[in-house]
This record gives sequence, structure tokens and C-alpha cells, in this order.
Amino acid sequence: MRAAREQERRRLESVHELPPTGETAHSVTTLPAGSGLALIGAALMIIGALGPWIGGRLFSATSGIDLGGDGWLVLAAATLALVPVVLPLAGSVARGGWVAGLALFAGYVCWTHYTQAHTDGAEVVWGLELAGIGCGLLALSGLRFLTDRS
Repeated sequence: MRAAREQERRRLESVHELPPTGETAHSVTTLPAGSGLALIGAALMIIGALGPWIGGRLFSATSGIDLGGDGWLVLAAATLALVPVVLPLAGSVARGGWVAGLALFAGYVCWTHYTQAHTDGAEVVWGLELAGIGCGLLALSGLRFLTDRS
């Protein structure tokens, strides 16, 4: 038994590692931290911009796209905010500032319509509220990008 162990030890000592093949390890790129929140927020903004903002429950309501083009502003802000998220070319501070700035701009557009509707006595419908919630989530993800130190 002892001889078998000694023979096995000698065999293992004679095994050499193979030299490196020259292939480099493939780098795996992932989305930055907070990207999931940004994607959800932008999706809510896009759905909300296309949905009804003021008026009746479903069919008689005016969509954000029809209200003087302000729905297009929310739609554009959501789309432009996703560019540095899915193409991480900028640093975390630039990414966070860009995303948070666009979210605050779109949030201001939603807030303006929300307060104007309440002042006029009109009913605010789900599209405007959904776009506003999306703006908040996108702003939170912008803050997350700003605080990311990786």
C-alpha cells in the first residue's frame, strides 16, 4: 500500500502544467448597478406617455401625445435616459447626472400637467400618473448611478 502511494506521488510530480494557449479570457460586460430600476422607470414613462392623461377612464381621455406634444417630451426623455444605461461609455457621475436630469425634466412636465388638470377641475387618468411614477424611479436610478464608485 505504501509503495502504491509513493508511486502515485511520483506520477503526480511528473505531471506538468500545459503552457497558456494565448487566448485571453473574454470579458463579460454587465449593466451598471441601478440599471434595472432605470429600465423599469423608462418603460413606465413610455407606457404612461402613450396612455391617457386627462379626461375619461379609457376611450374619451386625451393621451399625453395629444396634449401639445408634452407626451413626446416624456417619451424622448425616457429614451435618451436609457442611452448611457445600455451603452456604458460614460463614467458613473456623467451617467447619473444625465439620467437624473432627464428624469427631473420629464417629472416637471408631468407635474405641470397634473397641477393644471387639478386647477381646471379635470380628471387625471392613469397614463399621467404612470409616467410620473416612472420619472421617480428613473430619478432614483440616476441617484444610484451617482453614488456608484465602481
